Amino acid sequence: MASSPFLSGPTVPSVSLKLKYASTTFVIVVVAVAAVTAVLAWQHDVGTRLLGNVAENTAQDRVAVELRARAGATAEHAAEVVTSAVRAPIRAAELAASQPA
Repeated sequence: MASSPFLSGPTVPSVSLKLKYASTTFVIVVVAVAAVTAVLAWQHDVGTRLLGNVAENTAQDRVAVELRARAGATAEHAAEVVTSAVRAPIRAAELAASQPA
């Protein structure tokens, strides 16, 4: 058999090519895993922020309702106290006027 001109030259062992392909594949997989991990971490961060905002808004709404209720109760109590303080001298004057001298 005659020697082929395409096969002449240095021979590359197949082990080194397999090692190069395996190394390249490993690096690609590691980069892909890192990218997926980064995307998942980013999504987790965004989700946590959104959940925190929802919780904060809910708490603010509940506190606002409670504050309005307490403010109304305090205003009602203050009105009663002021009304009784204003009417006390008027009642005393009425009682004094109705008493025979």
